[in-house]
Amino acid sequence: MGRSQVIDLDGPVHYVDHGGEGRPLVLIHGLGGSHLNWMAVADALTAHHRVYALDLAGFGLTPLSGRRATLTRNRCLIDDFISGMGFDSPVTLAGNSMGGLLVMISHGISTGALFLLIGMLYERRHTRSIDAFGGLARVAPWFAVAFVITALASIGLPGTSGFVGEFLALVGAFEASPAMGMVAATGVIFAAFYMLPMVRKLLFNALDEPENRAVEDLNGRERSVILPLLALMIILGLFPTPILRRMEPSVRLVIERVEAARAGEFDGEVVEVDVRNGVLMVDPARTVPGLGIDAEEVNR
Repeated sequence: MGRSQVIDLDGPVHYVDHGGEGRPLVLIHGLGGSHLNWMAVADALTAHHRVYALDLAGFGLTPLSGRRATLTRNRCLIDDFISGMGFDSPVTLAGNSMGGLLVMISHGISTGALFLLIGMLYERRHTRSIDAFGGLARVAPWFAVAFVITALASIGLPGTSGFVGEFLALVGAFEASPAMGMVAATGVIFAAFYMLPMVRKLLFNALDEPENRAVEDLNGRERSVILPLLALMIILGLFPTPILRRMEPSVRLVIERVEAARAGEFDGEVVEVDVRNGVLMVDPARTVPGLGIDAEEVNR
């Protein structure tokens, strides 16, 4: 299970020493994670490495203690940790990342559901003009519930898939550039500005048009199509971790390529890591070029 340790690096920094023999391997968690992210595989990696699982400032058991939890400061903290531990051999860093790819997944689900719902409504009224509707929630409650959930997911309401992706993307934007993060955050306001008035006009205005009184609710076939999409919006909003874990290898590769020019700031080596069945694997075709990584040696 490993031993919890604390090292002083301008403040306490918690890490878990899992033991093992061989080249030091420092495991770094992604946004919102901790050393617990690695509990399932860390002990298996000790067969070939001396394994350490580090908690970054503000995460896990490492307090901020006046430090900032930014990308630049965490990079410095990792560098200080490697120097402070006094490793006498090259260090391998392995990290997992949570990315804004979830935004695209959520967008595909919620936007697809919106198109389906608008298509179903068009089949009933043969118009797409918002002004032609009103009060549909009274005659088509199934449609109203589906439309409201989809609209809220589109604007990023907490508890829906849209919130998780937007939150992670905005946190990353603020870490890289607070000014650009503030600009990006205004998108949430504009999304609510155009989406919520549409919901009000479509569903909750006065039911004063005879054509709207005759609108039929979703039938069984239509509900069977739209309900799985609604379920995905809620499930991804409440339990995004399985999807984020599946995205980590691809996101790590992108990040490493972008940050390759800065990799020399570390005293060790940065590699693309894929953990399969508790075994550390490094794909030679996907390691960062120019860093002198010996993939066969790491795999062995």
